[in-house]
Amino acid sequence: MDLSCLKCRRSDTLKHQEQISRDIDRQLSIERKKLDKEIKLLLLGTGEAGKSTFIKQMRIIHGTGFSVEDRLSHKNLIYQNVISSIQCLIGAMEKLNLYYAVESNKDKAQSFTYPSLTMNESTDVGGTAQFLMFVQGIDESFLENAITIEALDGANILDFEPYVDHIRNLWKDHGIQECCRRGSEYQLPCSAK
Repeated sequence: MDLSCLKCRRSDTLKHQEQISRDIDRQLSIERKKLDKEIKLLLLGTGEAGKSTFIKQMRIIHGTGFSVEDRLSHKNLIYQNVISSIQCLIGAMEKLNLYYAVESNKDKAQSFTYPSLTMNESTDVGGTAQFLMFVQGIDESFLENAITIEALDGANILDFEPYVDHIRNLWKDHGIQECCRRGSEYQLPCSAK
């Protein structure tokens, strides 16, 4: 066997190995750059301390935000928060002796409070509204509102659109805004604002 031929084979093998080595080095360099950009954070805390909530908030604020599925899954909860917040504000209006700037807003507010205080899942809606008319002297125009608003008191809110203008008008009222500013005097949910 010729010695020059052996050198050729060795140099071809050596070249191939050097190419593989360069490819591996290049890949390691890319991976190292990726790791340099990655931030690792160790969260320590007892159970229920809010570690998962913190991560979710970071994802929402600095990441991709809520996915469409997340938003849709929380829709009814948001509706319930809006309703309970407006009911809380309306209830506090009386306790704080505040008045509605627009008189018609007082009637709108009643449609949010009376049904939620007296109706529950086992109650006949129409019967309860008629009982309210009798006991509390509520006029017949309230009956329709009471039946309509009762649906807002549970987890079964399917269509929020019919109530948006009603809630928006109440929210714009200067009395409700003053009540909101005085939220430290009663238990106003953080989500109310």
